[in-house]
Amino acid sequence: MPTSLLMAAEAANELNDLPYAKEQLRKVRFRAFKSNNTVDAYLDAIGSKDAMFKAIYRERMLEFSCEQIRKQDLIRWGLLKKSLDDVKGKMKAMLDHTTYTSAVTGDSYDFSTIGTKVYYKYDADGETIQLHGLDFGEAGEPDGEGWTLYTSKKTDGTLEEEYIKNGTTSTGRIDMIYRYDPDVHMFWPIFKQSITTNGLLANDCGLSGAIAI
Repeated sequence: MPTSLLMAAEAANELNDLPYAKEQLRKVRFRAFKSNNTVDAYLDAIGSKDAMFKAIYRERMLEFSCEQIRKQDLIRWGLLKKSLDDVKGKMKAMLDHTTYTSAVTGDSYDFSTIGTKVYYKYDADGETIQLHGLDFGEAGEPDGEGWTLYTSKKTDGTLEEEYIKNGTTSTGRIDMIYRYDPDVHMFWPIFKQSITTNGLLANDCGLSGAIAI
């Protein structure tokens, strides 16, 4: 059902029918929050076609996070490369502990409030683990007792205490999120065997010169 409702909301929004788009989005949000006040406050803040699209963009990410359709959504919207660049920007800002504003949604993230070190401790049940330092507002040491500083061993045998900082994860690895322009190379190439057995097929969707597999 969420698929049909969000597609209806998206179609209505493209036709400039904001009230109907809100009506469909409301059904999805209420299923998650079970609160009229919470859902109504969220929808009241959506006052334009662009704001509704951004809400649908985010809602589909949350609703279908494990269904492997996000890439298809981003291709359909023409936002694949822009969204991947947005992720790269966030990750680099997090390592540098700077503020980042999304070029896609307009949301701002103050990564200066995230710690460089991560602490953990077990609850009384001996299984549940609490973490400190990975969320906004968790810079510095945690309050209370029983916390342990997380460390990892580096290749030279020394211990690394700072978990989130520039250098622990190279920006080069972040840039490897993609190697070729995703807006051109958005699909896997057709298998060579399929092309060989069917002369009508060709890797012509931005894949000319690509190695057949």
